[in-house]
Amino acid sequence: MKKRLSLFVLVTLVSLSFAQNTFNLFTWPEYIDPEIISQFEETFDVEVTVDLFDSNEEALGKLQAGSLGLYDVVIITNYAIPIFASQGMLQELDHAQLPNLSNLDAKFIDPSFDPGNSYSIAYQWGTTGLAYRADLVDEAPTSWDVIFNPDSKASFTLIDDMRPMIGHALLYLGYNYNSQDAGELTAARDLLIDAKERSLGFYGSVKSAEFLLTGEAQYAIVYTGDALQAADEDENIKYVIPQEGAEIWVDSMTLLKDAPNPEMAYAFMNYILEAEIGGQLTNWVYYPSPNAAAYDFIDEEIRANPVIFLSAEEQARLDYTLDVENLELYDLIWTQVKSR
Repeated sequence: MKKRLSLFVLVTLVSLSFAQNTFNLFTWPEYIDPEIISQFEETFDVEVTVDLFDSNEEALGKLQAGSLGLYDVVIITNYAIPIFASQGMLQELDHAQLPNLSNLDAKFIDPSFDPGNSYSIAYQWGTTGLAYRADLVDEAPTSWDVIFNPDSKASFTLIDDMRPMIGHALLYLGYNYNSQDAGELTAARDLLIDAKERSLGFYGSVKSAEFLLTGEAQYAIVYTGDALQAADEDENIKYVIPQEGAEIWVDSMTLLKDAPNPEMAYAFMNYILEAEIGGQLTNWVYYPSPNAAAYDFIDEEIRANPVIFLSAEEQARLDYTLDVENLELYDLIWTQVKSR
């Protein structure tokens, strides 16, 4: 059985250093195999420090508060890239220093959220959907109804991630996932406030999966890989894309402005793009790889998993989170939801 091991245990988080033999990574919890960190350290004679965040908004806030210049690479989601770039937080990439860029699958080259891959290189991709305990429910869920129906008596956790939570509420109400209509967003706010009052609370995806493992929750909104890592510990944990739809996302490596060690940042990004390392990463995190060359190095069990590699019908129900003009309204609504 694959054990869920925290990076806090496996990677020593020492004080961030500006020394040239230190590489500083800012990323999500449990999102890189500690063995990859160790291998990279040995290969490049470098000390890696890792700091973590639970949402793109948390990462943005920390950088805005004065952490810019402390990290080399931050791994953020597709919709956040134009936001970070517009605020001058990212450096344009020199593709000449990334020879393994040719390993990327064609659909991750020149993405709409970052034309020409000017600022970002795909790291992993996946979905945000509904995980559940098959032994604690009468039947497999097919709808967000188990979360958003005011009459639902289920025990569940909500993911502490603004855009997919608002987006899934919009989908349940029959609206566009990226709606910018004030009335529709207000309706989504009210739905979320009601759901919050009936829930076990908002948590990061990793913590939400733990509520399933302990049996405290019947349902949890989580990222694909966290659901599958939990399912590796308990076969009763399952994952579905509700009929109304769900979020599809691409997390990408970006080079921060004033990175203390840009040379090592390029070395790290190029290392992740190696075929064997890409396969090793997917085998640990349980997310599909954007690295086409990595496919042969991905465990056969993972390649055959329909939750990781979705059907065409399921893919048609997925929406990317897009950058929106009225982000301030989203922020206001999220603040109102969280403060109630």
